[in-house]
Amino acid sequence: RTGCLPHTVRFFNNSQGGNVFQWNFGDGATLTTNRNVDTVVHTYTQAGTFTVTLRATNSCSDTSDIETISTLPKPKSAFTVNTSAACTFDTLRFTNQSDTAINYLWRFGDGTTSQAINPSKIYSQSGNYRVWLIVSRTAPGGIACVDSSFRDIVIGGGNANLLFSKGYACINQAQRFEITTTGATQYTFYFGNGDSLQTSSPIVQYTYTTAGIYRPFAQVRYGTCLTRLAPLDTIRVDDPKAGYRYTLEQSCGQTTLRFTDTSKTFFGPGSWRWDFGD
Repeated sequence: RTGCLPHTVRFFNNSQGGNVFQWNFGDGATLTTNRNVDTVVHTYTQAGTFTVTLRATNSCSDTSDIETISTLPKPKSAFTVNTSAACTFDTLRFTNQSDTAINYLWRFGDGTTSQAINPSKIYSQSGNYRVWLIVSRTAPGGIACVDSSFRDIVIGGGNANLLFSKGYACINQAQRFEITTTGATQYTFYFGNGDSLQTSSPIVQYTYTTAGIYRPFAQVRYGTCLTRLAPLDTIRVDDPKAGYRYTLEQSCGQTTLRFTDTSKTFFGPGSWRWDFGD
């Protein structure tokens, strides 16, 4: 008997002996029916308490019955966003303009949600997203009135990966870098040593000339949007210099050569192989 707007109520007429039934729904609406076992449906569009009267008559007598219906105004869901067209990793700020609501649930279209009043959101993947704001207010008696609204968001940019041979490499040895994506218009490679290269090709070769540890990254342009690729992998470039010295040790007619490694590497040698020429 109590519900949220718009509140649709089904009235069951179980009157006996009547042949004319006059319904007054209390909100200005009336209806006349002629079936004594009947179901009448009425929708209330205004909030308030309404007295419903059913008057049943026949050629001899009449009788009346009343019921009370209460309707509750539901909250109005509404919100704005600072932009409906953004790039990946931009910050979108949502402003809640709902009225009379006390509970909020945001669904951002990528599987994430928020219950904040005015949340912010960063999308890491390009695409089209429908953002929903579902608001509710619970009335005495535990009846929850709910409303929802949505906006469509377009996130530009692209989904890309930066590929290279992580691990160890040698100085003056060309390294291959590749960005895998679609729809890009420009690529900028940063090799982690201060050097960079801007190109229209997703594949480049680069040679390190100084030993060290480098963390490459890249930026990819999709129209007006830039996507930054920053993997955690590193390239360890070494510059090994092999060397040794030897000494002669003579004893009892025997000569022993003792070899000492003097090789130099940036990260330290990992293995040795000696070839004595015999």
